[in-house]
Amino acid sequence: YLFDVGFQLSYTAVFSIVWMQPYFSNLWKPRYKIINYFWQLLTVSFAAQLGILPLSLFYFHQFPSLFFISSLVIIPFLGIILGVGFLVIILALLNFLPQFLATFYGAVIKTMNDFVTFISHQEAFVFQDISFSLLLMILFYVLLISTMNWLETKSIKNLYFVLISISMVQINLVYEKFKIQNTNEFIVFHQSKNSIFGNRKGDELTIYRTQDSIISKRYSPISSYKRGLSNLDVQQKSSIKNILKINSKKVLIIDSLGVYDNLNYNSETVILIQSPKINFERMIQNTQPKLIIADGSNYKSYVRLWQKTCENSEIYFHNTSKKGAYEYHY
Repeated sequence: YLFDVGFQLSYTAVFSIVWMQPYFSNLWKPRYKIINYFWQLLTVSFAAQLGILPLSLFYFHQFPSLFFISSLVIIPFLGIILGVGFLVIILALLNFLPQFLATFYGAVIKTMNDFVTFISHQEAFVFQDISFSLLLMILFYVLLISTMNWLETKSIKNLYFVLISISMVQINLVYEKFKIQNTNEFIVFHQSKNSIFGNRKGDELTIYRTQDSIISKRYSPISSYKRGLSNLDVQQKSSIKNILKINSKKVLIIDSLGVYDNLNYNSETVILIQSPKINFERMIQNTQPKLIIADGSNYKSYVRLWQKTCENSEIYFHNTSKKGAYEYHY
């Protein structure tokens, strides 16, 4: 359970409330009970959100800015739902549940669900596609812990730890940017029924795809790839040709037309897309590849036959539907 996302978020939120909420609550003492009630709701929500923020950014790469409004409405609703829920269960077991109570209980749950749905549709208030690595998540927790210790003690020693934590976060951000700008790679993405390639040189990504390929703005493999890299610029979108030049190497691409004989070219890498109807063994003899890649646009029955032939011929075969995207660094 330690590696389950729900487990991590739940226990981190509870720990953050127990640890940080008393400090935030003592920052202001409202005179009126109603104001103090909503102030306590805000501090609980803020403590929980602050505690799970690094985890949320690492796993989901987004941040909901309307969590304050959600907490002010959902937490009171949850109290009513839990309290009335016990009464409804007991009365239902005794076959003495009044219809008006069941109707009221259903209306409360429906109202809360409608509100949650409304908030979830406000995508303009959700910061998306935030690049956040595992190391950055750890460093943010170090910064959070050191900052809270300093706020509670106000000691010079703990202030030093805060400044060191900030420096570590900044160094990590500079290193990640430097690493991205000095790394080149060619990617064969996996997407069912589509063929999408990417050639990244530093922070510039060139997309190659077939004309009938559909790329969703949010749920495409390119979006997932960009989330892992900060400040990535997609330069252009080009159609896939039979030969791609990647650094000093050439990659042979065989599509549904099955054209490769007239190219008179031996390639170390062959990519099969759109289920080409070819004599696979003859293709291997003519091109002498060391690597064959099949993306998500091919029929699964074709891919199984190709993989079996490659195993017999001792050629490495990469099936993106099972092994994920293929990445070649150069």
